[in-house]
Amino acid sequence: MISKEKQILKESYDKRNQNVINTKSLMDRMMNYRLGELKKSRTEQYKNNVKEFKNQGETFDTDKLKINQTMSPTTKSPSHSFSRLYEQRKSEYEIELEQIKQELE
Repeated sequence: MISKEKQILKESYDKRNQNVINTKSLMDRMMNYRLGELKKSRTEQYKNNVKEFKNQGETFDTDKLKINQTMSPTTKSPSHSFSRLYEQRKSEYEIELEQIKQELE
């Protein structure tokens, strides 16, 4: 048999544990409700913005948008711009060096 003190301690522990569980579940429900309200307000705001933009009547030319879609943003550029920039700077430095040599002579 369990002593009277242990029985009281066990019952109080069970009550505290149950209170913690109830508190956590209540807080979870409150958080889910808050997240649901945020989602609902954001979708309403999005719908209002879409409706407002549609009422403005301006449209975009989709042909211009398709031009930029021909090349993926992750593809490697064939121009090798950095190597060309290096060569261009190197040639500019060589020209300046030649000019300085001519001035010194």
